[in-house]
Amino acid sequence: MMQQHKAHVSFFPMPQSDELLDSVVYRYHQLAGHASPRQTFNELFGKFCQVVPKLMTNHTSHLLAKVPPHLFKERQDILAKHLLLPALHRIFGENHIKQAILNTESGARFGTDRIYYCCHTLLLQHSLQCCPLCIQEEQNEMGFAYWHRSHQLHGVATCHKHGCDLIQNCPYCGRQARHPRSMELPESHCLGCGKRWLPTYSFSESVNRLANLAYVTCNSGKMEGTDLVLFAKVVSAITGGNTAAACNDMEASYGSAYFKSIYQKEKDVRGDWLKDAFHREKFNRGEFGPWTLRFRRYSDLLMAVDNLFGSWADFDRYAVNYRKTAA
Repeated sequence: MMQQHKAHVSFFPMPQSDELLDSVVYRYHQLAGHASPRQTFNELFGKFCQVVPKLMTNHTSHLLAKVPPHLFKERQDILAKHLLLPALHRIFGENHIKQAILNTESGARFGTDRIYYCCHTLLLQHSLQCCPLCIQEEQNEMGFAYWHRSHQLHGVATCHKHGCDLIQNCPYCGRQARHPRSMELPESHCLGCGKRWLPTYSFSESVNRLANLAYVTCNSGKMEGTDLVLFAKVVSAITGGNTAAACNDMEASYGSAYFKSIYQKEKDVRGDWLKDAFHREKFNRGEFGPWTLRFRRYSDLLMAVDNLFGSWADFDRYAVNYRKTAA
């Protein structure tokens, strides 16, 4: 456990279950009445550091020294409960995850180059998402709503708790649920046009299973890294090498509307995308090369696990048996 330091802020919001650290900082920013985000970041992190939204932060040691010690007893509490590192361990290997954890303490760039440059293209939705029913319940119970980390993974289109569509952009005027330059918390209505958001249900139950998988991943607390080479071999074994047939099954299960909503491109809903998701790709520089396993999007991972294995636990058991057999 890290040595505790005297807190220098007189108050700090109590983090909620499945709440992004970004969201907790936004609540502090509003309660403190600061005029700009720069003032908040300088106070909590020591400087206006580059913080990647929805995923990572640095200077956690400085944050621990500033907030009341009973909120985060050690850095592991922040990483496992309020960042998306538990989801990252299913994509990146052991060494990448270890380096990412080390770098959160200091002012170094979060993680390795591979994590830093791939996170927005692999892992995250384009902007923060929220559930209208979660907002209603939280505002009634606590007087405020917050951003859930399990709502933010690419491929998550519904709320794991309520099954309704997540809102990324206002369905009436198109404004983002959170303006990218603001520290806004979720509201029950659009801050642009003022219209109230109502729950809609556009996807099948199979899409809701993906949301549950994402929630389990975020709240697993695991941050040891997963061997994607092994993952690719297990997928090949369970499909008998016929990944094209598996893709057809998944499109039939989740529906073409779901594919179009998460990829935004017609070409992504056709063909053997599962085979492409696990192929080796050559890079000429840095830690990407000379060969590395390229995983396209987090949605591919969620669909593969749900359709082929049913759960993370079943995949892990299958992987253990496969490793023993191969040995």
